[in-house]
Amino acid sequence: FAKAFKRTFVVSLQQPGGEMLQYFDRLLVLDAGKVIFFGEPDRACEYFESLGFTKPKARSVPDFIATVADPAEFDSIVTEEARDTAPRTVDDFAQRYRESSFYEECEQRLNEGIHGSTEINKDNFHQKMSGERKKLMSRPALNPRTKQLDLVLRRGFRLEMLDKRTVLSGFIAFALIGLILGTLFLSLPLTADGAYSRNG
Repeated sequence: FAKAFKRTFVVSLQQPGGEMLQYFDRLLVLDAGKVIFFGEPDRACEYFESLGFTKPKARSVPDFIATVADPAEFDSIVTEEARDTAPRTVDDFAQRYRESSFYEECEQRLNEGIHGSTEINKDNFHQKMSGERKKLMSRPALNPRTKQLDLVLRRGFRLEMLDKRTVLSGFIAFALIGLILGTLFLSLPLTADGAYSRNG
């Protein structure tokens, strides 16, 4: 779907299935709010194995990646050769990631995105943009907040009006409830006595 419509999707998964990772272009692994891996999903297992861990045969790759930084799993997945050098804490995993080639690649991509590539910085860039790109750059998500609020309200109204019967029945129900509650105050004295006549 994302590739067919050329859109970017961000998905948060706590316990992904065994074949789930193959549908993503990039994988971000967080533990205690710290990044311990970011890169291509099919290279994640290879990366953690390079740190001294091994995936048990009975466990899937996503399960191995999701629990590799768990101290309770350390003894069962670390190799004997790397027992003294493998990262143990989340801070250790985050530090090893910052020292990896994956981090350098991420930094390079971020710098290109912030400062712009050579192609983006060329003169008359907007004139050279294709019609598809111009349409993408003018999409509603890039409008000011006031415009976005207007679009959201209009969309919500249209969605509500798709089921006019429910909207009408709800309006009638609220009107009846309002009339019933209103009768509690019907003909009450406008003095202090009216405040205590129906206190139950």
